[in-house]
Amino acid sequence: MALLAGIAVAVSSFTVLTAASEASRLEVVGTVGANSRSAYDVLVRPPQSRLELEGAKGLVRPNFLSDHFGGITLDQVTQIRSVSGVDIAAPIAMVGFGSRGGGAPVELGSSVPSDRRSLFRIRSTRLVDGGLTRIELPNRYSYFTPNEIQIDLEKTPHDPYQEIANGQQVPVCREVADAPPEPTGDSDPVLDCYSLSRSWSGAVTDPGTATIPWPAPYLIAAVDPAAEAELIGLDGSVVSGSYLPQTWAEESVDPTLRVVPVLHSAEPTTDATLEVVVEALPAEAAERSVGSVGSDFARSLETVAGEQVWSGSVTAEDAYQRVSQQFSGDQGHRSLDTYWRPGPVDQEPVGDTLVPQPTTVPPAQWGEERPVVQIAPETADTPFRELSIHGNSPDTQSCPDEPDPDCDPTYRVQLQSVGAFDRAALNEFSELAAESVAAFTPARLSCADQRSCDLLNGADLRPNASPVGYLQQPPTLLTTLDALPAFNNGYYRKDASASAPISAVRVRVDGVAGFDDASRERVRLVAEEINERTGLEVDIMLGASRSPQAISLPEGELGRPALSLTELWTKKGVAAVITEAVDRKSLLLFVLVLVVCALFIGNASAAAVRTRRTELGILACVGWSRRARFALVLGELMLLAVIAGLVGAGVAWTTAGALGLTLSWQRCLLAIPAAIVISAGAGLIPAWSASRVVPMAAVRPAVATGRRTSLRFRVVGLGLANLRRRSSRSLLGGAALALGTSALTLLVAITTQFEGRLVGSLLGDVVSVQVREADYAAVIAMLVLAVICVADVLYLNVRERAAEFATLRATGWTEASIAALITVEGVAIGLLGSLVGAGMGVAAALGLSGSADSLNALLVLGGVTAVAGAAVAALALVAPIIAQRRQNTVRLLAEDD
Repeated sequence: MALLAGIAVAVSSFTVLTAASEASRLEVVGTVGANSRSAYDVLVRPPQSRLELEGAKGLVRPNFLSDHFGGITLDQVTQIRSVSGVDIAAPIAMVGFGSRGGGAPVELGSSVPSDRRSLFRIRSTRLVDGGLTRIELPNRYSYFTPNEIQIDLEKTPHDPYQEIANGQQVPVCREVADAPPEPTGDSDPVLDCYSLSRSWSGAVTDPGTATIPWPAPYLIAAVDPAAEAELIGLDGSVVSGSYLPQTWAEESVDPTLRVVPVLHSAEPTTDATLEVVVEALPAEAAERSVGSVGSDFARSLETVAGEQVWSGSVTAEDAYQRVSQQFSGDQGHRSLDTYWRPGPVDQEPVGDTLVPQPTTVPPAQWGEERPVVQIAPETADTPFRELSIHGNSPDTQSCPDEPDPDCDPTYRVQLQSVGAFDRAALNEFSELAAESVAAFTPARLSCADQRSCDLLNGADLRPNASPVGYLQQPPTLLTTLDALPAFNNGYYRKDASASAPISAVRVRVDGVAGFDDASRERVRLVAEEINERTGLEVDIMLGASRSPQAISLPEGELGRPALSLTELWTKKGVAAVITEAVDRKSLLLFVLVLVVCALFIGNASAAAVRTRRTELGILACVGWSRRARFALVLGELMLLAVIAGLVGAGVAWTTAGALGLTLSWQRCLLAIPAAIVISAGAGLIPAWSASRVVPMAAVRPAVATGRRTSLRFRVVGLGLANLRRRSSRSLLGGAALALGTSALTLLVAITTQFEGRLVGSLLGDVVSVQVREADYAAVIAMLVLAVICVADVLYLNVRERAAEFATLRATGWTEASIAALITVEGVAIGLLGSLVGAGMGVAAALGLSGSADSLNALLVLGGVTAVAGAAVAALALVAPIIAQRRQNTVRLLAEDD
């Protein structure tokens, strides 16, 4: 019955655990398949555009397009689209960063008297980098008058602002330069003039509102409107106006300008806040401002005491509302005088952390003359990117109507917004897959340690308005590919990107239904053909996932402290790694469960043969041949296997239902042939041993022979000697424990690897949570079978050596000493099995990960699981120790005589 029960337990455990493992594997494969595809399957980039770090680690940096300008020709785009299997090929060309002078409104309301002139000092501090960078801006003085203010550039070119007082023109804000403050913050204070009734633009609609300049940098990108609409649903994200036209014809009303249609972002892409304090100055100061030279007068006001009348803050969202309005309608016609192109960041690896390396940007790269361009003050902070300037050519040049090959026209681009788009309305894709709309998504860094989290108040670090900062904003203005030549004329210092303007091409492959083998092969073939036809760099993005990358951002020159941050890069091939690792893990666990069950049955069968030693000897004495005895033992085992298989099938069905597993009756019935096969394999050696029994030796009590054992350590030496007497039996128990310990080591290693180096991605984190329950159940069952197997070995040793223990008691050994002897044997088996098993588990984990990078961590893990395995083996000592205490010493000694 004990053997029958053992086979039934082993087979039912095998059936349930393999079902659980298969269910877990299918769940993982399903999760991977559902989250392996983003908006595009293949990313095509220019030659040598992939950073060394990206190539070495299989990564794609976030917002990779914001610092890469050109390198792919339009002919190469046509070649990509002609490749068989390409469904969508969406090119994108980054033009550069422009800057627009916006304004942050400060509504003073009733603080501004409506019946007299008044003057206010506005102190402002610009906060960026989550408030960690504070920039004190030059004071601004706002002059308000109830009278009308007009501009007369013809009569008064140096003092255009004229206040109409009692029918007379009085100059105000004299000689105020239009140039914005320098990015260093060293500029003089500025005087602004406002009318409460009527200004040069018409009736005042917001009297008492001052304006603080708000630099609004924007990144321009050119796209194929039809391809973007199909790839990410850009046309559906338009919230006002209209979508980009597919084709664009140049407008040349003014030969020095070219109007270009753009679609502008409806929300800001940078993070900044202004802290504002407004002070009212004495009335005489307001009267003295009439006719005074603006810059000199503003400097003289720095020491004048004022009374605070308003304080508050202006956010990027507040300021961008005005910028967005300026992009729309008739005000959208604004010329692009200059644009800049930043380079990539040089990242130095320090262990697993990337450290961005500061660089220098010569002041000339910002432009020697900036009549209307506003540069954000944070551009004076530590730069991490080199910069090139395009624009500010001294003259524009038109060409005659007759084609002249020697004439290179120079003209400025005039941006005309046709509508606004909302990034949040773009097509949604899995958050676990590669960043689908990286070209349009603001970058952000999360804090990686408690200090950085405290400094950032738990918020993410977002881009500021500096084109040379570490973080880059995504495109704010989108235009069409047809408009690209307008940005590459002589006025903007034409470079190599004029002939190869495309920065990247995102390709979606036809017929991809997930991460199955057929889909993967389709994508691979398309990627290979694109590379062969064009020579461009190709990254397969199917199966990629966002992966956390540690960033150590150095401190900034304007006060931001050093920060430990996490940035989500894209790791290629994650889905393949997970799928292959899960398949290897399932196979390993399947084999381990099978072997542990076989060892358990083999040990139980051998025990049954040993208990029938005398019976088999008698059969041999009466003429039974070795073949007959072999068939007898094996046939009995097969009969027990059939019965145990039926019982095991019922137990498996019941257990699977209790655990919520789906187990078909066909799989349950497989327990019967599984029991027969496992029992046959495990019972061959015991049946062969039964056939080899010598008749007379079988009917006599067993007597140990061999070398004399040294009892130098008494209990320890005798215990080890006893194990050597039954070395095969001891090794069998140790092997079962070794497999259980190796499974435990492997499971913990897999869990660690899924959360860390093996995958290191958002998709890997989700999969690791799904894998654990079934795997832990398998390991627990294997350890239980291993403990029973070890207990069986020790129990058989106690039974066979019952006369030995009786003799030891008769010679003065105490029960505690005998228990210690059994304990030594059990601990020895436990240590042997757990150490060997831990080593096997570490080796299997290294094979699973395919790398020795985590060897040290795995060795520590192996040591921990070895100790745990030995501790579990100690549970097997309970039954044998209790059994030997129940033995009748007198009867055993009498039988031995």
